[in-house]
Amino acid sequence: MNRHKVYIDGLNLHQGMLGGGYRRYLWLDLSRFGKSLVADDQPIQGVEYFTARFKKDGIAGVVRQESQSAFIAANRKQSHIRIHESFFVVQRCECNNCYLAGRDHADTRYIEKLTDTHIASRMIGDAVLDRYDTAILVTRDNDLAPAVREVLALFPEKQVIVASPTAKVGKLLRKAATHTFVINEHAFAESQLPDTVTARRGKLLTRPEEWSR
Repeated sequence: MNRHKVYIDGLNLHQGMLGGGYRRYLWLDLSRFGKSLVADDQPIQGVEYFTARFKKDGIAGVVRQESQSAFIAANRKQSHIRIHESFFVVQRCECNNCYLAGRDHADTRYIEKLTDTHIASRMIGDAVLDRYDTAILVTRDNDLAPAVREVLALFPEKQVIVASPTAKVGKLLRKAATHTFVINEHAFAESQLPDTVTARRGKLLTRPEEWSR
């Protein structure tokens, strides 16, 4: 029996789904989604979800953070889902020509910190403790290629399979992985939370309006 464990780069998945036109599927049930990535007869050891909280940057930022917070709370109630949070830092540039300038030469940009390190540490640590035979890594990010190579170098009998919401997977990551595949729309559509979820302490959480279209 092939034991699977799923590691999700949350914001990478989020951005990939937005880019692929899958906004209406962002209200994911992480347990069902994880199971959708493996064969029906294969056991799944759990889902590890890694993300950083959006900044409350203007009205759009507040709405984005509220939606994300509801999503995290709705999934946190499941015992076999582990959610790991990191953070954003602000980088500022001194002029419009600075390499830090973002879209439209904005003078600040937000950089996600520690998420890749958390994923790499957990995936390698779980391999050392023999908690999976196959790791399913949901990301497109080349920064995780070294961790993938390390797992496979230390444990040649294990597999690391990359699942991506789009076909644009980093070249280094694709080369490092045992195999890669693109997550199909059906997996997203069949892995939705109910429109209303009762979270811990009885709090009611509803699908964000912006994620309904």
